[in-house]
Amino acid sequence: MSERYEIVTAEPVGSFATEPLEDLESSPAGPGRWRLVGTVPDAAALLGVLHRLADLHVELLEVRRIRDA
Repeated sequence: MSERYEIVTAEPVGSFATEPLEDLESSPAGPGRWRLVGTVPDAAALLGVLHRLADLHVELLEVRRIRDA
C-alpha cells in the first residue's frame, strides 16, 4: 500500500537526482532545510529513496510518514 512521506534534508536535492526521487516534490522548508514530499509505493521504494540520497551525500534530517487526517 502506498504511503505519503516527508523527507527533510540539509540541502536542496536538484534535478541531478534522478530515479527514485523523480516522484517527490522538493521545496524549501526554512533556513538550511529542504523538503521532499510524495507517495512511495512500499518500504523497498522508501529504502531506495534513502539510499539514493546517501549516494548523493545529502544530509538527512528527518523522515516521517504523513498520515491522512
